[in-house]
Formats: sequence, C-alpha cells, structure tokens
Amino acid sequence: MICWKRASKKGWLRALMATLLVTTAVQISTFTGSLAAPRTVQISGFTLVHEGDEGTWEIVAAEAVYDSETEIVLEQVAARLFEEGKNLVTVDGDRGRYFAGEKMLVLEGNVLIRTLSGYSFSASQLEWSGEESRITARGKVFLKHLSMMVRADRVEHWIESGVFAMNGNVNVLWERGGDSH
Repeated sequence: MICWKRASKKGWLRALMATLLVTTAVQISTFTGSLAAPRTVQISGFTLVHEGDEGTWEIVAAEAVYDSETEIVLEQVAARLFEEGKNLVTVDGDRGRYFAGEKMLVLEGNVLIRTLSGYSFSASQLEWSGEESRITARGKVFLKHLSMMVRADRVEHWIESGVFAMNGNVNVLWERGGDSH
C-alpha cells in the first residue's frame, strides 16, 4: 500500500520511491526499474491510497508502470472512494492512467461503476476527477437504478450532490408495475 499526500508535481515520484524504500506497508510483488535514475518503473501488485478533504481514494492495479513524473499506467484496475468509512463509489476497468497532478483517473475497457446509493453504470471510458468529485462516462453508457435504465453517449455524476447529467442519444426505459414507459 502506498499512502500519498500532496507533493510537488516534479517531486512526487521521488517521494514515492523513497516511500517504497522506507515503508514495510508497500504491496509489491515484482519491481522492475532503476532507483538511481527513475524514468520507467514497473510494479506488480500495486495499491495507491490518497487521503484528502474529498475523502480517501484507493486505487489497486495488477500492474502499474510509471512512464513519466506525473502519470501512472495501470492494468486491471479497481478504484474506490471512501468517506467516513463508507464506500461511496467503486470503479473497475481493464486499463487506465492516473494523473497525479490533477488527481484524475481515466479508465478504458469493461468499465463498471457502482455507487452506495444503488446506481450502477457501464461505459467504454471513464474519467474520475478527485478535485471535482465528478465521474464522466463516455461511449455506450448504460446507467441502471431500481426500475430505470438509461442509455446515453455521455453521463456525468457529481458524487457529493448525487446529480446526474446525460447527453447524446439519450434513451430511458422505466418499468413500473411491469409496464415499460
């Protein structure tokens, strides 16, 4: 597990590497790279935890590659947002990128999102903005909640307010008492 709190954009990788060397709580199965001049670092069994005012983020990936000082490339990704011990949002995807400076997670491939309030949606691509506490799903987006299903090209969800906005080829199916409307 890597706990990362605010660091400068240029210094976060060095701080991360120092954390990897010092802490015993790091979950790493395989490490490939050079600690002397970190340019590309590959980690198997990766967990990143960020604690901030917006809650606690946890990003877990089977594989992670640092290909720049501000970007982490991820494979087989699971991300969660916790607030006061409650898992508000869970997101899974085949691959993604985490941009440390923007606190932005972008996922692609079999993206599935589930919220504590009972919403679930799938999409081709997802952007999760930690700074804005907002999820934007693009591509064939399917949103489900209770007896409602929405299909749209783009869905935005503001986590704190629970507000959804749907755009592009929006279709709604609402079942009430077995009838479709």
